[in-house]
Amino acid sequence: MLRNFRTPRAALAVILLCSGARAEDAGHATAAGDLKIVHAWTRAADAGSDALVFMEIENAGPADRLMGGRSARAGSVTVVGLTIVDGDVATTATGPVDVPPGEIELDPGGLALELRDLGEPLVVGSEMEVILTFERAGDVVIPVEVEAIDARQHSHAGHEH
Repeated sequence: MLRNFRTPRAALAVILLCSGARAEDAGHATAAGDLKIVHAWTRAADAGSDALVFMEIENAGPADRLMGGRSARAGSVTVVGLTIVDGDVATTATGPVDVPPGEIELDPGGLALELRDLGEPLVVGSEMEVILTFERAGDVVIPVEVEAIDARQHSHAGHEH
């Protein structure tokens, strides 16, 4: 049976329910099968620029691989490694990243998703969606919170653990 949804958010909710992915903890965690993606965040950025997305990925099952991602708000989404070169952050595409049982972090000190060529600005306090692609778990839609341009971690604003 096909239904006409009045908002993209309603359609997304149905897709997530049907796919087995679920949002938890007031929208800051998403579960899909054995994976749980927590605290996804990025920094504020101007349209046309690039942004880095950070998160924690918990894996309660067999090993998986983060293949990459996509977002309607970016020209491309790539898994990258981060290094400091002459005081500036440099990114290098890594290709797929192993997600072993346990937890891995994409954080400002190591790995991230790079959103290139943003179609609109990322405003502090707003949220955007990114679709992660895993080898086993498939596509997982996650909410990404936009933090201050100088943020070094997820702020936990609006929720507690």
